[in-house]
Amino acid sequence: MATLAIELNDAEIRVAVGGGVVVVEPGYALLDGESLVTGTEAVRAVRLKPRQIFDRFWADLNQAPLPRPHPRANSLADLAFAQLSSLWSRFGDGIDEVVFVVPGSYRRDQLGLLLGLAEACGIPARGLVDAAVASSRQRYPGRTLAHLDAGLHGAVLTLLAQNGGVSRETVESTVSVGLSALRERWLGAIADAFVAQTRFDPLHDARAEQALFDQLPASLEALRHRETARLEIEIRGASLAADLRRTHFTAVVDDLYHSLAELLRRVHPTDAPLLLQVSHRLAHLPGLLDRLASIPDLETVLLPADAACKGALSRLEEIRTRDGRLEFVRRLQWTSDSRAGSHGA
Repeated sequence: MATLAIELNDAEIRVAVGGGVVVVEPGYALLDGESLVTGTEAVRAVRLKPRQIFDRFWADLNQAPLPRPHPRANSLADLAFAQLSSLWSRFGDGIDEVVFVVPGSYRRDQLGLLLGLAEACGIPARGLVDAAVASSRQRYPGRTLAHLDAGLHGAVLTLLAQNGGVSRETVESTVSVGLSALRERWLGAIADAFVAQTRFDPLHDARAEQALFDQLPASLEALRHRETARLEIEIRGASLAADLRRTHFTAVVDDLYHSLAELLRRVHPTDAPLLLQVSHRLAHLPGLLDRLASIPDLETVLLPADAACKGALSRLEEIRTRDGRLEFVRRLQWTSDSRAGSHGA
């Protein structure tokens, strides 16, 4: 039986089968004239056509109407349906069942709407599992276990119990710290660097702004390992470059990093050390792990990018629907005797 796992994090919707991840695409939609495109194609126009871009339809999954009517979509749910349908049309051949891996911030009504969209797409949904639980495959005795992840418009901290397996205890979320908010700060920092070093403001030119947006992930990765990085863009046949400093990048998001640290402090029991599993989406941000390292009795484990999908696919017997009833799985057995992921500060 061929099983597909779909992790619904709007920063990176990840689709995987037994052999590994087959696609990663962001949760964006572009309504351009009478056309509707989603994912990577939509992201190419994020700064070129900002008024026609939508990126909250997974985080705010509901049937709220769009601000303007469109021939192919009337609500946020329609945009989610369009992306889900596109994924299924590309990767559904030969698939017998699908397991959805969802963030802990999803409410019951959102889970119900998701399953309704899957049914409308013709997707054979056979499982629904919490992303933090699916990502957790190894027990850590003597520590309080937690999981931290973020999407475009919020971060989710999940406390996990370790009694005979992993189970979700409490979920804390914040909408003030999402990857979208962090990116806006960093794009502003890059623009400041270009103005100071070249006297050109890329935020006053849509194509230049799109170029910055496209190159931001590579710049973040470079600054995660080095103190400086150079970013170059082509504008009207001319090449412009600016040097970026890691210290400046961390300074402009200091208050957002502080909010994440405070979230951990609020839920961290004082009588036990905390083992925090950090998703790759946060672990790759420059300076964040250094900030979290300031929290007493905190150890971090950096999860691989495929942790949630792989964790779900490896425990299908526990996740699959029973007797035709599909339940949201919040508890799974351990799968490994060795620690998954790498250690941070």
